[in-house]
Amino acid sequence: MISEPVRIFLIDQPEWVQKLHSLIHDSPEVTIVGTASNSQEAHMQIGSIQADVICLNLTNPILDGIHLLRTVMANHPTPFIVFINKSEEHIRSQLQEFEQTGTIQVITRTEHPNDDVPSINASQFLQTLKVLGGVMVLSRPHQRHDRHSQTQHHDLSSQITSPPGKIVAIGASTGGPRAFAALFRQLPRSLSVPIICVQHLSLGFTSELVRWLQEDSAIQVTIAKSGVDPQPGIAYFPEEQTHLTIDSTGALHSSHLSPTQGHHQAIDETFQSIAQFYGPSAIGVLLTGMGCDGMKGMQAISQAGGTTIAQTTESCVVASMPQAVIDAKAATHVLPLERMTPTLLQLIGQPHKVRQ
Repeated sequence: MISEPVRIFLIDQPEWVQKLHSLIHDSPEVTIVGTASNSQEAHMQIGSIQADVICLNLTNPILDGIHLLRTVMANHPTPFIVFINKSEEHIRSQLQEFEQTGTIQVITRTEHPNDDVPSINASQFLQTLKVLGGVMVLSRPHQRHDRHSQTQHHDLSSQITSPPGKIVAIGASTGGPRAFAALFRQLPRSLSVPIICVQHLSLGFTSELVRWLQEDSAIQVTIAKSGVDPQPGIAYFPEEQTHLTIDSTGALHSSHLSPTQGHHQAIDETFQSIAQFYGPSAIGVLLTGMGCDGMKGMQAISQAGGTTIAQTTESCVVASMPQAVIDAKAATHVLPLERMTPTLLQLIGQPHKVRQ
């Protein structure tokens, strides 16, 4: 159960705002805190309403949506759901700078000849609202390429000589949901290892994240249950307010211990237990996120002889988590997000076939 409803702000012409009203009025998990029909109205309200998610129709010609996105993300960083019409998919290319941050989700509207108001998938819309509503967002200025932000990555095909990994552990914080989605989208249903996942989320959003990720994943995505042996082809996320670990028998274990570095779902707790049980057969991956949770866990996997992968700072929403691993020299490989899946498949000894 979500402790507080997701607060959303709607920006578009009145008829589309009314359409969205009708889709969410029966959901106690979502509340509308404001509406605007043009950019001026939006700017006047955004600073004071404290919305969790902003919904914006990018095809509205009077909004100048790209400028509005840039201004809001610079001054009041907030997750966005952006609507585009199916007949105007070319507009999506203008969103690349924002989609890379992991804080914008694009939903395509279907136009109908006898209806002035396009339609969307209501279930997809509500799930996306709840997932984005549970993720903290930070402003990300245009990428600066200086000596502090540069990280080195290279082709690994001739360098992977260790025995195939038997388990993959992935941790993320800010920007993580979109990063997980990008990784899972290219994993085959026949994946030969289990994946243990930790994503920092607000209370009440884990089940929505799992459902959202499952929509476009061939592998199974689920919430872990204590006592279950992790199975190949399944990605496990912790239950609410629990640390997910591997016990001495190799089974999943959910514990209600005190928060670690402020997190009830701590990456370090998960990774350290995996290092202890799997040793050199463990693969640890640390994605975008704020803070340093996961650094000790990556060190543990590395010291146990396992393989560790940190996301490049350039491809992160917030780079401090993987940067802490890089600074500690605990990353075997440093890779951009798009190189993660093929590298993981190499490390577990499984061919990489791009999903269509």
